[in-house]
Amino acid sequence: MQGLKYAIDHAELIVFDLDGTIVYLDVDWSAVKEEISGYFFNKYGINESFSPMQPAIQRLVDRFGYSIKNPICDIIRKHESAAIPTSVANEFVIQLINSISLEKKLAVFSINLHETIEQALKKEGIFYKFDYIVGFEDVIHLKPDPEGLEQILMYFKTDSSKALYIGDKDIDVKAGKAANVKTYNISTNIMY
Repeated sequence: MQGLKYAIDHAELIVFDLDGTIVYLDVDWSAVKEEISGYFFNKYGINESFSPMQPAIQRLVDRFGYSIKNPICDIIRKHESAAIPTSVANEFVIQLINSISLEKKLAVFSINLHETIEQALKKEGIFYKFDYIVGFEDVIHLKPDPEGLEQILMYFKTDSSKALYIGDKDIDVKAGKAANVKTYNISTNIMY
């Protein structure tokens, strides 16, 4: 934890993932995948399991264009919205966020929908702490692609060496590495 505290103290910009990092959303991702799969089979005759989900969605975006995300967002929105009332805060991360000086720039980069991120941050009373949000529909390329982190760096005009990304999954680490941003995995307590 000392390494994390040091990294936060020396970063100008701190970016957080949402689900599994700031909060735990109880989304039935199997049901989401099944519903998206059914939609694409019925509409386009595409037989895709969406497991894992991000690469399958990325293949569809690459094939059909960005607008193909619209029906996917509608399906995800229904499931994520239902999970907000029962979401559980990661108290360690909430305390960490509340301890960070308001002079630091804070952002969220998540594969959750933008509105889900906002709702979760508001529910935990920390929305005001964040200056910028990048969600599922805000990027063309999904994690582990670094597009979202790069968008945040450009927005703040911050060099990647002065940023820190905090997430909980391997795709967060991969995105951070690809953007040359120091990344802390809270699940493993390892800094990359």
